Amino acid sequence: MKIKEICFEIVDKCVCEIKQKENIDKIKLHVLDPCIKHLVEQFYPYIITTCIIFILTLLLCIIMTTILLKYKLFL
Repeated sequence: MKIKEICFEIVDKCVCEIKQKENIDKIKLHVLDPCIKHLVEQFYPYIITTCIIFILTLLLCIIMTTILLKYKLFL
């Protein structure tokens, strides 16, 4: 047998094992969930900062529009 065939068989058996329901559940519980939680914890400050900047920009836009309309009425 060639090395390529041996590698293919090993990968094929691993894929078959991983596709089993109980193994998928274990991967989700012990690998994916902690990774996602960690990512959310790391990105949380950036998400909050982005939301605050968006809200402030929107408020600034509304205030500027109001001021412009107010002065336009007086002219």
